[in-house]
Amino acid sequence: MLPNEFDKLISPLMRGAYLFYGPEEYLKQYYKKKLKKTLIGDESLEGFNYSLLSDLSELASQIDILPVMNDRRLVEITDIKFSKLSQDALSELCELCARAASQETVLLFYTRGDEFSGEKYSGSGGQRSKEYFKKLSQAINTVEFAKQTPARLSAWLGKHFAANHVFASPETCAEMVERCGTDMNTLANETEKLCAYMRAQGRDRLDSQILKNVSIPNDDIGAFDFVNAILDRNTSKAFEIFSEMKKRKTEPVEIAASVSRVIHELINVKTLSDCGRNAAEISQITSLKPYPVKQRLASASKRTREELYAAARACLETDIKLKSRCADRYIAIEELIFELGRAIPSRA
Repeated sequence: MLPNEFDKLISPLMRGAYLFYGPEEYLKQYYKKKLKKTLIGDESLEGFNYSLLSDLSELASQIDILPVMNDRRLVEITDIKFSKLSQDALSELCELCARAASQETVLLFYTRGDEFSGEKYSGSGGQRSKEYFKKLSQAINTVEFAKQTPARLSAWLGKHFAANHVFASPETCAEMVERCGTDMNTLANETEKLCAYMRAQGRDRLDSQILKNVSIPNDDIGAFDFVNAILDRNTSKAFEIFSEMKKRKTEPVEIAASVSRVIHELINVKTLSDCGRNAAEISQITSLKPYPVKQRLASASKRTREELYAAARACLETDIKLKSRCADRYIAIEELIFELGRAIPSRA
């Protein structure tokens, strides 16, 4: 189920076992806190009605404990490596979760990152079959916390700014997502900082200039946009981003390294795509998150591998220059911008 579906189930009398999985930690934390507050209520009773486990050895005994002066107890189980469970352990876990559905104890399995991903397990234990997931989901209600789309994040930002009596247009919110990235924890922190600045300045309308002056850009997005501008031969945009990097006092070696990393990611993504791999498979193989994979696929589709190889060689030459001379190293980055522009011929 999706988070909004889970939200409708939260009540003081809910039952069962639930599994939180997926890469969006902010939403997982939000709904965990909401669930805990709803079930336990009075914080003075938390010691009686809440337990935190990091293994399954005590789970059976925890299910049968009755709540104290309350309708329900909550048992949170964290960091369980499902991919390492044997078939017997899985069957036992399913039986316990089925039993919990008729008890006064609610179980919450909380996984961090994306160790458990829908119909597959990833990590050191390898992939599990679709049947394996089906067996588990028959006893545990699975709740997927996927990365939110830029459009959803923009709408979410607008509501958060409004709650703090700050007006931010849809265009400004979209610009903030583009600038700061799609991680909700990062966006929440930047929103809080911007609202505090606006209150201190006695202002109630967020604009693009305030956003640029106060918020911290996502370095990965900056590098990706920088590389795309260069490869598109959009020199003015490339130098605009480069100027911003210099203002932030980003070291030339770091700039060159980030450019090189993005270009190698484009090469890897294009190679895998040409071999018939889809976005989900590319994400798993490269360890890139789904959204960056989507970005890189769109960019790589416009280049040949030979052009990207030429760009990678230009980055290597720049790296050698930066490590072998004492002149103004920012000039080496300017030279790289023009060299990459020559490496990728114009499509006009």
